[in-house]
Amino acid sequence: LAKAFQDCRKNAWEEGFVQVSDACLSALELVQYYNVGLDTTLTWTLFGMLSVEGSARQLDPQVDCAAAAQRYIITLPSLVKEARSQSWTTTKHMCGELLFGCVGKDYWEWRREVGLSWQDLQR
Repeated sequence: LAKAFQDCRKNAWEEGFVQVSDACLSALELVQYYNVGLDTTLTWTLFGMLSVEGSARQLDPQVDCAAAAQRYIITLPSLVKEARSQSWTTTKHMCGELLFGCVGKDYWEWRREVGLSWQDLQR
């Protein structure tokens, strides 16, 4: 699971966007490998995400589904919830994305501009 998240972060850093389909497929491969039962709703959500990204990429290969959904995912209530249960590193990046988004800037683009690599995300 850690490798799946690390690959997702590396992909986002190097390409500038998250391949949602790669993340979903990694999650489904882990479920299959460990023979874990999934809730039907989650399974259909993952398949839906795969379909949406695939269709969008056929229309525009540079489309970024994750960025389009970001403003609905990273909100103040979700930030508070994550701060209570996640690591400081995750919370720090969520705060950065939220603050940069308020002023119309891209947090990850800024990190690339100042010369930080994807390995620096763990600091």
